[in-house]
Amino acid sequence: MVFLIQKSEFPIKQKEFRLRNSFASDGYIPSACGNTIPMRKNFIICGLTGWCMEILFTAFDSFRRRELKLMGRTSVWMFPIYGMAVLIGPVYFLIKKLPMLLRGMIYSAGFFSVEFLSGSFLKKRGLCPWDYSKAKSNIDGVIRLDYAPVWMAAGLVFERILTGGKSKIEHGMEKCTDT
Repeated sequence: MVFLIQKSEFPIKQKEFRLRNSFASDGYIPSACGNTIPMRKNFIICGLTGWCMEILFTAFDSFRRRELKLMGRTSVWMFPIYGMAVLIGPVYFLIKKLPMLLRGMIYSAGFFSVEFLSGSFLKKRGLCPWDYSKAKSNIDGVIRLDYAPVWMAAGLVFERILTGGKSKIEHGMEKCTDT
């Protein structure tokens, strides 16, 4: 899959650049200034960010249960799952003109898809680190529909990380400098 972003579609950079297949090991995603960042690096950043967010989320749940040690937890299996949030980068450049709420809803649907596929895969092998089967709004014990706002927020956090938070640049308020 190859995307070409013409200069008329991407007003910041005056030349065309190429976004390689997002599943290729040498794939790149454009930053807000049009520079490319290796997908591998962003995969690691997304995996680590996801781990941190999950540890904080589960620690806050401990607080809700009045466990003041605030022990957060995660699994090594979650690293590649959160790393897949790197796909938000290419998706963002297709939907960046949509309102933030709608982008968040799209990201939430993406998270649900990845959570369902990865959770089903791991559950069949007895390796799934989460079990939502006791929750009212679960699907096959691997998705909780009431987590939609959480996934919306997570998607927007990943969007900000992957685009460098350059929304002002995209709207012409700042100039990019070539590095």
